[in-house]
Amino acid sequence: MTKEIPKKGFKAFLSKFPKGELPITLNEETLRQFSKQNKPVSNEAMMEFTFNSNDVELDEFTEFIACIRIPDLKDVHALIYWEGKLLENYYYLTIFDKKGNLLKKSRIGGTKSNGSLFDVVIPIVKSESEIEIRSAKSNNNPYQLPSNGFSTDKIHFNHSGEIKIPNNFLLMD
Repeated sequence: MTKEIPKKGFKAFLSKFPKGELPITLNEETLRQFSKQNKPVSNEAMMEFTFNSNDVELDEFTEFIACIRIPDLKDVHALIYWEGKLLENYYYLTIFDKKGNLLKKSRIGGTKSNGSLFDVVIPIVKSESEIEIRSAKSNNNPYQLPSNGFSTDKIHFNHSGEIKIPNNFLLMD
């Protein structure tokens, strides 16, 4: 078996995502920790590795924060990052082969506003193949679920890059 040579710059990109300890809840508190502890990742690197098209343009309000690399995966790299924009922010799960080719990217959580209501989805990475999501509509705090009235579902992913999102997911791409 020959050793796979990663795309130029992928190893440095990967180093921005420390292996996370599972389970981990992705919320405002952990995001603050990621932004303080993790090395910054440039918009250029995010565009190169996490977007399949050069047609995407970022505005001056878009920022990215590297969150975690899901541990114990043998054949792929699974990374989670946060993307912040005006009135919306999202967590994404990205799955790469060992060479650094993007196999799949999917929104797994975040907040989106329509002006008066917020769609809030809090992801909890449970294992190397499962993310629990807690979802609700909120009219007060865009980063917190109401104490009651939220739904729970699961996102499943596998080591070949397949990600299964529930049909009723509030933040569909």
